[in-house]
Amino acid sequence: FQMSSVKVSTVLGNIEFSAIYCPPRNRIDERNFSGLLAQCGHRYLIGGDWNARHWLWGDRSNSNRGHELVDDITAKGANILATGLPTRYPYVHRHTPSCIDFAVYHGIPELRVNISQNWDLDSDHVALVVSIQTKGINVSRSPRLITNRTDITAFKQYLECSFPLNSSLGSGEDIEHAVDILTETIHRAAAVSTPPNPVLHPSRYGIVLTREEQANAFGLHLEARFTPFNFATAQQISETTQNLQSPLQMSLPIRPIRI
Repeated sequence: FQMSSVKVSTVLGNIEFSAIYCPPRNRIDERNFSGLLAQCGHRYLIGGDWNARHWLWGDRSNSNRGHELVDDITAKGANILATGLPTRYPYVHRHTPSCIDFAVYHGIPELRVNISQNWDLDSDHVALVVSIQTKGINVSRSPRLITNRTDITAFKQYLECSFPLNSSLGSGEDIEHAVDILTETIHRAAAVSTPPNPVLHPSRYGIVLTREEQANAFGLHLEARFTPFNFATAQQISETTQNLQSPLQMSLPIRPIRI
């Protein structure tokens, strides 16, 4: 294989970025991949054309090289970064699109890496763009059905009374329908047994305002703050207006010359 690497110092530490190309006809086994990943250190990202097919990165079929690469990635505790979409569209119509371009990384938090496609085609491969977020990121909390304020006893009682246990499961459609009913019943039980969010009450520091009330109060403050003061006479206002509307010379006068 062919690989070119550069080491970059970031707030996450030193990251070794490598571009790789694995020729399709050369024999590359697990030992070669193992040595490749071992020489990159602890924190690295290797991306390029691996010429390896496997369903883990979105390909329709699995090749021997793909199996060997997956085994070594699993053994090293590395991660795969791929779009899950085809990255090579062959010119020969008998061949099917394949996903052989992706990245392998290790020592970088999963939430900080992202990959996208660039459709500026200049070959039969789709260009991939990998980005790493080195600054702080905001991760929104996922919604939860059950919180610390949920009454578990009421939750169980609602499930026992509402979910039918005598449903007949004679086909695949019956199973899907029963799963839908169970899911809907669990959501209703969680909503009934969980009290709403507590209402904020006035504190000793003042009244707690909503966002809309805060915006209106701030708007009234700005309106009062920037109200013009009537300290000038009508004649002064007229003279100021004429001065502002009078044309100004936009360039310096022409320098005098002698002939």
